[in-house]
Amino acid sequence: MLRNKRSVVVDTAADLDAASAAVPEPLAAAPVAAAPGLTHLAVLAFAKRYGLKMTTKEMAAHGKRLAAKSREQGLEIIKEPHPYYDSVNTYNIDLLREHFGVTDQH
Repeated sequence: MLRNKRSVVVDTAADLDAASAAVPEPLAAAPVAAAPGLTHLAVLAFAKRYGLKMTTKEMAAHGKRLAAKSREQGLEIIKEPHPYYDSVNTYNIDLLREHFGVTDQH
């Protein structure tokens, strides 16, 4: 179970969907290629853009692996504010594509 400063509980897939719905639609649905200069995404944003389904536990596990890979490769991890999680780490888009086995530019 995750809680943030607003005391939002996220412990089921339905709770995750509700929390994800708070992301402004243009940001949540816009393809990566449509955002010039965009170099990093959070695991949740990447998963939504590519139609990947995962639980909060799975996202956290992927985040830990991505953080380790980022450090190994000297890639920057950027912390961004989030309305429900307080803040989230964002990772290099190319690293995310490699990690999740996504090859298209979506």
